[in-house]
Amino acid sequence: MDGSTKFLIPRTGLIVRDPISKTPLAETGEWKTIIGPAGRYWRRRIGCGDAVESQPAPVYQSKKYVKE
Repeated sequence: MDGSTKFLIPRTGLIVRDPISKTPLAETGEWKTIIGPAGRYWRRRIGCGDAVESQPAPVYQSKKYVKE
């Protein structure tokens, strides 16, 4: 992703709500915009430790075996 978004997870035990949708930040994390007015909220959450920058879990694709 570019520098305008970050993958965030809530600190363990906290419920961090999105300021626009009011839905809780997923425990597995979500990509959030950190620039502009909406991003100000997420920068504050990172600064106070309520949300933590992380990396998304790798996605594994199953191998398809072809019978010969």
